[in-house]
Amino acid sequence: MINESDNRVCGDCQACCYATRIDELKKPAFTRCNLQCDTGCSEYASRPDECRDYKCTWLIGFGNEEARPDKLGVMFTSRSHPELGPWVSAHVNDRQALVSEQFKKSLAELTERCTVIEMFPDEMRVMGGPEEQIEMFLKYTAKDLIPVQALIPISALVRGKV
Repeated sequence: MINESDNRVCGDCQACCYATRIDELKKPAFTRCNLQCDTGCSEYASRPDECRDYKCTWLIGFGNEEARPDKLGVMFTSRSHPELGPWVSAHVNDRQALVSEQFKKSLAELTERCTVIEMFPDEMRVMGGPEEQIEMFLKYTAKDLIPVQALIPISALVRGKV
């Protein structure tokens, strides 16, 4: 459930600093950001727009405190595709998280509404979702019509960079 009235902040969480691709910094996904330090971003005040605009699903109100990416071990990101509609990517930072009750609860809640795709550096794996949407994802990815780089984060759509 998303509760947009929460005034959530990242706090100690730095999951996106590792999991997300930042074009402005030429930082690929699944690598530590050069600006990342023990307390967060060393250039926080002047960080790239991609970082400033990024919001994981927890930050926009999904889940409870235990679903925060650094606590859960998984970072969920709301995304959209023109033909497939809304979907969620899951960047798994801790494989043990996949057996936790909190992860199972979060995944079940998300997959009721949309497809959840586990992201890897060069591949994707469907974790669940509405059957019709999953079939479309498999059709498109099998034909290489949707390379990982072409799946657009919703924050990019909001900024009008697509």
